[in-house]
Amino acid sequence: MQQPGSVWLADPARYAPMVAEDRQLTLQGYEVYRIGGHELRNHAAGKAMLTDFFQHLLSRHGHNGSD
Repeated sequence: MQQPGSVWLADPARYAPMVAEDRQLTLQGYEVYRIGGHELRNHAAGKAMLTDFFQHLLSRHGHNGSD
């Protein structure tokens, strides 16, 4: 667990397999949407972001929310 006040550093060695998996899923026909943990740290903001995201995603696929 990260200590308060410490700095997060990107880890290219850890990131590379994740994006490789994203590519494989995309090639198999899946849509990949990545959400960073930092986006969810604030409960209210994270909830609003996820609600907005899923509303747009459902709309994109022809669901109007009344289903």
